[in-house]
This record gives sequence, structure tokens and C-alpha cells, in this order.
Amino acid sequence: MGRTNIQYDNKTVKKFRTIFIDFYAQNHIWFKTVGSSQYGYKLEKIIPAPKEKKIDETFSTTVSMIKKLVIESLEDSVRSEIRHFQDCFDHNLFKEKIKLSLNVGQSSNLEKIRLAFSYHKYWDRQYGGKRWAEATKYLISLKNSKNIKDDIYFIDRIFDLQHNTGFILNKTNFTHLEDRAFRLKKTPGANPKSSINALNFRFRASLEDLIDNSSITTKKLYFANKNYI
Repeated sequence: MGRTNIQYDNKTVKKFRTIFIDFYAQNHIWFKTVGSSQYGYKLEKIIPAPKEKKIDETFSTTVSMIKKLVIESLEDSVRSEIRHFQDCFDHNLFKEKIKLSLNVGQSSNLEKIRLAFSYHKYWDRQYGGKRWAEATKYLISLKNSKNIKDDIYFIDRIFDLQHNTGFILNKTNFTHLEDRAFRLKKTPGANPKSSINALNFRFRASLEDLIDNSSITTKKLYFANKNYI
């Protein structure tokens, strides 16, 4: 899979940027009002049950949506990378040894792919195999995740990953997260005229800046529960 498969229409660009920002903005709202108790922390304010349910349902929906997109995108990236295996002079012997398959939809095959990335000298020398092994490890973990806390952790870790030419998902529609399209207008100490990409924006932005760049759904969720955050 190459960059020719990336869609550059406004609808696609907005979709991938917005769900990324929504994920981090809603995560902040959810943790401050609902989620912190799941990590053993005491809530600072008691939120009414109907509001708690709405926050939980909205964030769960967003997590499910971005989880699906991240899995599909990282599967495509791993599938594209593992095709380099055909260029290796001793690939037949190694392929037979681990019975390597390009079917990334099955965790058992992904584990074999992870081993190839980890231990085969071809990737270590040419393509940054250790980084691809780590990416495959997190892909397996995310696909097997059964609760929202683990989903949040693995999604966040995948957005941190790099390979030898940059962001691990830079050959998918998530490459739009690398565009310098965001400004820190409400973040103390930041230069409001300086543009940064979404990957950096999520770290540096105040909640207010995240909300300003989020969807209508997230904005409504924030303003309906602002007093509890």
C-alpha cells in the first residue's frame, strides 16, 4: 500500500482529524467525570446518573469508531511492510520455518509477522524491524482488547509509534494528522500564530483548544458537563 491510496478530499481529511481530536477531548471529559473511578481515583464531583450515562455512551461510541479505523489502517500498513519479505534472498527458507502468511486479519498470523520483523536480519538492516515488531505487537493487543481502558491505552500508544520514515500510519488516511492545521489559541504560554499538526496538538493543547477543534457532538458534551470537569 502506497500513498496513492490516501484520500485527500475535504470530507476524508476532516473525518480523520476530527475523530482523533474527539478521542482525546472526550477522553479528558470522560476521565474527569466518569472514568477516573475505573482507575481507582475518587471523583472530585458527583455527576448525576443521566449525565454519567450520556458521557459513557458517547465516549464508548467514539472509542469503538477510532479503534476500528486504527486497526484497519495499521493492518494495511503491516501488510504493506511485510511484502518486502519477497525481496529477501533467503525468504523461502524463513517463510517455511514460520509459515508466514500475509493474512493480517488473524492474530496467529500477526504473531508470526511480529517474529519476522523482530528476528529477521533483512528488516533489522533495511526497514527498522524492531519498530515494525512493536507496531504489530500493539495491533495484536488492540484487536484482542476487551475493555475501554485497554482500548484507550493501545490506541494512544499506536499514535506515538514511528517507523524509519516517520509516523507509523503515514501511508494511510491518518497521515492527515501530520498536517500543520492546528493553532493553540487558548493554551497558556503558546504562540497562537504558530501552526502545528494534530499529533503534537493533542499533547500541548488545553481542553478548550481541543474542544474548539472537535465535532458538534463533543462540543455539546463538554458544555453540558462543564461544571463537573
